[in-house]
Amino acid sequence: MNDVIAAIGSKPYTITLDGKLSTPAAIIDCVTKLTASNFELSITNGGSLSVSALSQVLSTVGSRKASLALDVLDLNPTGILAALGVAGVNTDVSIASAHTFTTAELTQVRQLTTGKRLSLEFNGRQLGVDPVNGDKLQQAVAASDMQTTITVNTAQYPPLSYLLPIIQNSSNTNLVVSYNGGQLSDTEANGNVVVRGIEVAAATTTITVTSVGDGSYSIDNYLKILSAAG
Repeated sequence: MNDVIAAIGSKPYTITLDGKLSTPAAIIDCVTKLTASNFELSITNGGSLSVSALSQVLSTVGSRKASLALDVLDLNPTGILAALGVAGVNTDVSIASAHTFTTAELTQVRQLTTGKRLSLEFNGRQLGVDPVNGDKLQQAVAASDMQTTITVNTAQYPPLSYLLPIIQNSSNTNLVVSYNGGQLSDTEANGNVVVRGIEVAAATTTITVTSVGDGSYSIDNYLKILSAAG
């Protein structure tokens, strides 16, 4: 490690460590050897570490520039909130399976990441309304700012009557709406759902279509999407 760092010199670089493949001790050892200001540490699969181990790692990282990727399915909401409470001011946070949070937990996530870049990914097929506090995605989008990116994948599943108002009122944050081309239908009662999304999207919204050509969605519908996108 010391030889590698010496060879890099003053060039900017990123070191990526996988929580599934690296022990907490190895990550901490790596961080303690990185004393220069020209590096960024990226920790993927952070939820594979225990809460205490992840907290120790983040304490060691301190105010260094870092990014942390977590999945609520790997580390429960309580564990994620504990880790966010320790994360330094320069740690960007990405959280998958955000749809499994309650609305109150999402509020805590935003509070604990104030001033940091935050990415939240919701599964459109598994979105549900919080029985206590109402619609969590709608409230998360409304309360977020430009430091936050909210992604909705498999966006072809939520009803248009639900999703379009969220897209239309998202200019305060970065919204990414991702449709799976292999699961889009030519017989959708409300027409081309991707075009409908593009028509109401704010400038801060990104709309993507994955798996293009995988499935029976017609070329004509794809051409309509391209035309709407301009």
